Amino acid sequence: MLFYCLFILLLVFFIIVMERKFRIEKKTKWMVVLTTVIYPKAYHNRNFDESYRKDLYMKQLTRWLEETELPIVVVESSGTDWIPSTLKTKWKHRLQFYTFELQETVNSSVAEAQSLQYVFAKLRNDQNYNTSSHILKVTGRYFLPNIENKLEVDQEHDVYDLYLQHHRHDEVQWHNCEYIGMKKKLWFPFLDMIVNKYQGMEHALYHFSQKNYKVKYIGPFQNTVFRGGALDTIHDLYIDF
Repeated sequence: MLFYCLFILLLVFFIIVMERKFRIEKKTKWMVVLTTVIYPKAYHNRNFDESYRKDLYMKQLTRWLEETELPIVVVESSGTDWIPSTLKTKWKHRLQFYTFELQETVNSSVAEAQSLQYVFAKLRNDQNYNTSSHILKVTGRYFLPNIENKLEVDQEHDVYDLYLQHHRHDEVQWHNCEYIGMKKKLWFPFLDMIVNKYQGMEHALYHFSQKNYKVKYIGPFQNTVFRGGALDTIHDLYIDF
């Protein structure tokens, strides 16, 4: 009888421990990657204001650092170091900056995909990266207010594969990519699709999201900043065409 009681107690203890372990593993842990380019080669025929871009990136990066608790990685693809050393020092526990010069490419979508491939390779030995379950890519010109609540960071919930905006157009097979949240492991086949097949992030995401993935749509996020390539404004980064 005593042995039976001990067995039951051990079994209950084992179940509690495993259930707790499962809940912990089920939690999402996010890292944010901001993609920036001060000198966009893909649009060399347009008159881009360098100071405007730097000021805008700094304003939005500061908001990401001050208004969230998420680890932030910035990847700059024109070889420019635009972040002051004082800011890097102040936020060294949460901010990482990588800059490299991307060669001439097909378009800005492919350039952004190649930037992400570059920075993921650089982050291979980074602790925050290795312990993260999901990566949120955001074009550096945007800040997403209240993003942590939208993502339900560190709460027990159903873990989704993709976290997307509602801004899509079925007729042309297009899904906007101002921000994309995704399980870390899914980024690699997705980026390969862009670079090797679709030559555009929006078309690739449309087809990628049609696969058997669990999708959560997040938004809206108020916005007054125009897009870099199209030079139009999606005022809430949310509404359909």
